[in-house]
Order: sequence, then structure tokens, then C-alpha cells
Amino acid sequence: MVKMTVLYTLADDMDYDAFIEWRKVEGEAENTADPGVIKTDCYTIKRIIDNDLNEAEVEYQFITEIYYETMQDLENAFFNEKTFESLRNTPWKTSKRIFTIAEPLTETIVIEK
Repeated sequence: MVKMTVLYTLADDMDYDAFIEWRKVEGEAENTADPGVIKTDCYTIKRIIDNDLNEAEVEYQFITEIYYETMQDLENAFFNEKTFESLRNTPWKTSKRIFTIAEPLTETIVIEK
């Protein structure tokens, strides 16, 4: 399993509430449409603790995580002109956005404590 994480902030002129409604339905459907997608989550970032364990400014509003079965599935879904064009032309403009791609070193699922 591999994961793409997107950290992003909406541009100031975007309607936050309309984005949230879109993200819960249409945005979720878009994220799960690609072959190999296992799971997707979207979070709002509430707090940041820096390296010195102090509160820090929250630089991004949202985190989206998309899990794929394989690196090849992720690369096929993301690294193509259709996806890049869709990201360039989304009606939801961002002021800041980064994409990370990661492979797990460990994975633990806790069922009961």
C-alpha cells in the first residue's frame, strides 16, 4: 500500500462552506474513481506543534490522504496530463498546496485495547 497526502489551503476568494459540501460528495467520488484506490480521507488541520513542541501557525487548512494498492496504481492515476489538467482547472483554487507520496515502513492496526 502507498499513500498520497495533499496539504492545501483554499484561496481567499473561495467559499469555504461550499467547498466542504463539494468535498464530502463530489470530491470524495473523484478521489475514489481511480483504479487501485483503497481508501481516501479528508481532514481539517486544527493545530500544529513545531519541533520545539510549541504551538505553531497552521499553514494549511486541509489534508487529503489517498491510499493505493501499489505505487504503480498511484503513478498511473496521478502522473498523467488528464489529472494535471483537472488539478489546474479545478473550480476550487488553492493559495498553497503540496503533494507527498509515501510507502509505509510499518503498519499497525489496533482493534481493541
